[in-house]
Amino acid sequence: MMMGIGKKAKLIGTVFRARRALNQRIAILEFQIQEMSAEKEKSDRKIRRLTGTIYEQEDTARKDATELHQQDEIIERLQEDLSRLEGQQRHLEAMVIGQQEDALQSLVTNKWHAPKEDRYVRDELSKLNDKLRQWARNNSMATFSDTDSVALNNKNTLVELLSGYCACNKWATLINKIPAPKDRIPALLVQAALAKDLSERLFIDPFFAFDAIELDKSVPGPEQMRTLQSGMAKVQTP
Repeated sequence: MMMGIGKKAKLIGTVFRARRALNQRIAILEFQIQEMSAEKEKSDRKIRRLTGTIYEQEDTARKDATELHQQDEIIERLQEDLSRLEGQQRHLEAMVIGQQEDALQSLVTNKWHAPKEDRYVRDELSKLNDKLRQWARNNSMATFSDTDSVALNNKNTLVELLSGYCACNKWATLINKIPAPKDRIPALLVQAALAKDLSERLFIDPFFAFDAIELDKSVPGPEQMRTLQSGMAKVQTP
């Protein structure tokens, strides 16, 4: 009977040792599982960060693709505009060449008068100025006192007509500042008004002379030349 008890005790000790070893093994496995879970959590966080980065890069790539598409459309429109302007320039150049040929042909057939030399132009302008002065004397009031019969608002209107050529804008101010005998003032004002009119009609418009030869179909008219000048200015503007 004592041997039976010893065997049981021995068996129980073996079972306890096996259970203790099993518990240790379980503890080790639980520790390993915890470590693996921590590593998995780290991996999951990395994956989430990488996924977020990928989404951001994809969004940036989509935006870049949209901007590139818009830039391509802008470039295409600019190329179309450039092509259109180049076509207009070629058309204008052809018009200029045609006008030059017509002008040369007119010179050959004596239908066009070549420009005069500068000294002759100055002489003609000096003669024109003398004629303006003489006309103003003959067609203005003889004395300054004659202006008393003209209403002040009419005299102020005359001064306003000289805007851009006269620093004063009122009759009284102008009269007090003109360094000339008062009886010469009426003729001076008439001459100034004539000079302004001629300047605006002739010198501001470089094609004024074409009005006189509009009946000559072999040379371009004034409106054609103004249109040509305006078109060339637009083409040359950057």
